[in-house]
Amino acid sequence: MTSSRESTDRGQSKDPAHDAPLDDGVPLDDEVPPDALTRLRAVCLSFPDAYEEPAWTGIRWRIRTRTFAHVYRTDLTRSPSPGARAMTTEAGLSTTLTFRSHGEEFEALTSAGAPFFRMSWGANVVGMRVDDTTEWDEVRELLTESYCVQAPKRLAARVNAEIAHAETANAETANAETAHTETAHAEIWTAPTEA
Repeated sequence: MTSSRESTDRGQSKDPAHDAPLDDGVPLDDEVPPDALTRLRAVCLSFPDAYEEPAWTGIRWRIRTRTFAHVYRTDLTRSPSPGARAMTTEAGLSTTLTFRSHGEEFEALTSAGAPFFRMSWGANVVGMRVDDTTEWDEVRELLTESYCVQAPKRLAARVNAEIAHAETANAETANAETAHTETAHAEIWTAPTEA
């Protein structure tokens, strides 16, 4: 038996993939693996004014009233999306992360195949299967873009400026390390030999 909140929240779902079956009264789709949830929180809550809240299933992260990331456990065999069904595990259960993308990147992601697929709702929503092979650096980049797609221009500009600053600092560090290595090699080659 579900609580009134669960049945109300489930009624709000517009994506049948979110409505996984119940197992002993516990919604399977709400059992997001703790490791994935910890990693996603670290990324999503690092953005300005971002906050986390329970969704009709799973957890979502928002900027103002716009969702930029949503993770949930679902039975992909019930999804209307051919891409989602193609990625179904033996049990049919999977952890799905949805986020926003746009332009060429959206087309590239939704055409790439596993672990990505086009969601059946939303013009710019990408689904991604999260599992042991997930590349978390890539997830950070995708969620950063998703945040910038959904955030007000001022906040998106702030995040992009921070990224540009970090990239410049990383490039300067790499250049300094390369120069130091080249100097050390030059000193080795030009060191006087003992007679």
